[in-house]
Amino acid sequence: MRTRLFLGSIIVTLLFILTACALSPTPTVSPTATIAATPTATPEPEKGLNFLVSSSGSVQLKRRVWSAYQPVAFGTTIRRGDLIRPSSGAEVTILCSDLTVHIIDQEDGSPCRVREPDLFWEGVRIVNPMAAPADFPYILHPRKTQIVDARPWLRWHDNGGSSYTVAIIQGGEAIWQQSGVTGTELRYPNDAPLLEAGVNYLLEVINEDSGASSNQEPIKGLGFQLLPAETASLVEQTQAEIRALPLDAGAQSFALAIYYAGQGLNGEALALLDEVAQTHNSPLVQLWRGHMFLATRLNEEAQEAYTEAMSLATTLGDIETQAQAQTGLWRATNDESYFDAAILLYQQLGDEQTITDLQEEK
Repeated sequence: MRTRLFLGSIIVTLLFILTACALSPTPTVSPTATIAATPTATPEPEKGLNFLVSSSGSVQLKRRVWSAYQPVAFGTTIRRGDLIRPSSGAEVTILCSDLTVHIIDQEDGSPCRVREPDLFWEGVRIVNPMAAPADFPYILHPRKTQIVDARPWLRWHDNGGSSYTVAIIQGGEAIWQQSGVTGTELRYPNDAPLLEAGVNYLLEVINEDSGASSNQEPIKGLGFQLLPAETASLVEQTQAEIRALPLDAGAQSFALAIYYAGQGLNGEALALLDEVAQTHNSPLVQLWRGHMFLATRLNEEAQEAYTEAMSLATTLGDIETQAQAQTGLWRATNDESYFDAAILLYQQLGDEQTITDLQEEK
């Protein structure tokens, strides 16, 4: 009997609570209340490199973060969100990172919408930069690079020797050596041992007059590797595609140099950029020469290229390339005055993101 009374009391209590809740007024939302928006994902940065490769007149560019248009020239990178402004009656040719070519004849945005780029580059960062002393025959090529040619040209710095001993080292042992070499370059001979793909090799040069050796260079990791056959075949295929593009030879070579850089073929990229500079000597061509010299740890040569890029960009009024050249000089020398100059130039553009990135790198 007590159990029934107890259960009855619980039921009555629950009914009372439910009735009270039903009679309570429905809460209202204040007219001034706001609902937080769902955060949107940060757009994924572009992985590919798109370039301005020709123009029949002057061109100005405004990046999304810039406060004003700036003059640009051959080799300028084009990014998502950029506005491109050709001069009246001019046509601008844009090469996208998937090797498609687009013509712009009026103010417009980037025509490139690429998911799988062929043209890309990871960049270069240098710790404790050192310039190779000029009193020994330091290596110019192949140096800190992949190669596609199994019979590469071997080149070194001229430190005044009347003759040199040249050797290819693998695993601490010379697999080939030739003495009495005059000049500062030599094609790896046809009768020399065939280089194998994926194997680490090092070029060594000794001045036979002074005994100075390229091994005296304090920088390590300056060897080279031959690309595997499958990768080399893909490189040759892409090279043919680039050479078939409706561009002049200089623009094709520039595109191929950027492609080589993305494949780690630093030496081949640099050789092509040297050729391009003869016909398209823009600030960006010199800037990329600086990048490739820096990637192969030829810091003194990088400084010369970046200085030339700075000079050409100043004449053009290209503030971004001036800033990039100053950044390259800072990386090549660790001289903070170049860093400070780069920051001031990026502030002039209003590019706070790049300033933040550089400060984090520093």
